[in-house]
Amino acid sequence: MAAQSEGGGKDDIKSQFGTREGIYKQMHLSEYSRPTRAAYNGQANAPVKVSFINVNDASGYPDRICFNVGRELYFYIYKGVRK
Repeated sequence: MAAQSEGGGKDDIKSQFGTREGIYKQMHLSEYSRPTRAAYNGQANAPVKVSFINVNDASGYPDRICFNVGRELYFYIYKGVRK
């Protein structure tokens, strides 16, 4: 049974959404991996929040790790810890 959100739609990973703080959107790898990129809010020591989520998809890796840095959100496929 699929979970329903308050808006009545299924809970999906969105590439863009808005909140009262601003608009969050998915960035391309070339944009957020540039070494010369300045911090969005001008703070060098912005707090980082880390979350783990589980997504039902066909990739074979349902786990994701999410980093919320200031007003930016990054998520990656999490394959576990290798020894």
